[in-house]
Amino acid sequence: MKKLTVALALILCLVICAFAFASCGPKKPASTTAATTPATTDGNSGVCQHVWGEFEIDTPATCTTPGIKSKYCTICDMQDPDSITEIPMTEHVPAEEYTVDTKPTCSDLGYKSKHCTVCGNPVASTVESIDKDPDAHNVEQWNVIEQATLFADGSRTGICTYCEQPQNEEYSSIVEQKYTTESVEKRLFVEQNIYSELLNNGEKHFYPDESNGGLGLDLYVEYSFLWNNTFENLGNNSTSGGHAIIDTRLCTESGDKGKGNDLTWMSLKNNASGSDCTFAGGFEYGSLRTVEFGPAGMSTRTAGGVGTTYADFPNIGGDDQANPEWGWHRVGVKFHQEVSNEAALKADTTGDVEATYYFFVETYIDGVLVSRLSNASSPDFGASTAIKENLLFTAKADKVGGIEYEDGDEGCYVNGMRLPFFNTTTGTAYVVYADYFATAGTGFVQDVTRVDTPAANVYTTADNTELPGAIYYALN
Repeated sequence: MKKLTVALALILCLVICAFAFASCGPKKPASTTAATTPATTDGNSGVCQHVWGEFEIDTPATCTTPGIKSKYCTICDMQDPDSITEIPMTEHVPAEEYTVDTKPTCSDLGYKSKHCTVCGNPVASTVESIDKDPDAHNVEQWNVIEQATLFADGSRTGICTYCEQPQNEEYSSIVEQKYTTESVEKRLFVEQNIYSELLNNGEKHFYPDESNGGLGLDLYVEYSFLWNNTFENLGNNSTSGGHAIIDTRLCTESGDKGKGNDLTWMSLKNNASGSDCTFAGGFEYGSLRTVEFGPAGMSTRTAGGVGTTYADFPNIGGDDQANPEWGWHRVGVKFHQEVSNEAALKADTTGDVEATYYFFVETYIDGVLVSRLSNASSPDFGASTAIKENLLFTAKADKVGGIEYEDGDEGCYVNGMRLPFFNTTTGTAYVVYADYFATAGTGFVQDVTRVDTPAANVYTTADNTELPGAIYYALN
């Protein structure tokens, strides 16, 4: 009987202890809200009589945010809400070197500071001023005095936006762009709207009436480019237009520049859009279906239902694809348009006659005319052609014996050079070009002559990479 009594007493004690501990809260709760059950000194209530310990760090302080510390019960680990205390932020750890935060200009001081090695922010106590830089001008609008060329620097003048004083400088026309497998920028002259830029700048229009001032009706695009061995890294791409150094286009009626509306383009190596043209420097023509002039070997084919012409240009790749003529070459493209049914439009008194157009694109390499493509076989470009109405200009009968002209769609554009869909996996490629002009009138800005045996030389890029750079043309 005595043993049974002792056993019952032990069981009762365990039950009481269990209830007592069950009433204690968890240690370091997610929130710092005070416990709803206060501590008590009534030992018979089963509620924990809290004994607060030393401060513990809940959130460490950093140099950008304060920390938090608090006390916890040594019995049940409950947080004491009255003990929650903010820990001051720590000191920044300045770097050894200064960082320029604001560059000085010709009229304003600059500023530098040491940045914290922990958070990266400037440390206020280290901020120092930098003296004005008398040469740090900013000119947003230059007026060219002497045009730069591939062969010589040019000169220009402008007004500094900082000090408002006139500035004069020499400048180069050469621009480089380096492409690697990690390149973010994948296009050069992407959708550069040369056509609309000329119109919007008030330079001229392209339709034949008295208001044109006798400046000529044609659009000219010209530039130099360095054909070099790094382009061999540019593996072919199945997307149309890949690796083009000439890309002349007009837009669709919706302004969608992603449609298959190329007029002419020339690839850096093999054509990348499924063409039968297999040599470096190959041309491909999308929408202009009549060959009026072209080098030997030009022919016509049909691919995907679209009339296409293509040819190999011997002055670039030659007949030996393995030995292209690396060096500087000059590209010139001329666009011309005229109304092909002018008499019918003038005789129309109802407005029912639709204008048709004769349109051609001539391509010159190093001053040599290498192709002349037109829509002569389909004067209105055909019902299925995306560029039917978006030419250099549009025309309609004025119903009283004349013709009304309007500028073409502002979305129409011409690219001088581009490198779309760059996908090399074998190194780095350099795009180098110079002397870029887009003009409207009767001729190219630079008249050049082909040099068949140029002196060999080396072009050195900005990062000291040497590329073959013989010059295959001369300025007349």
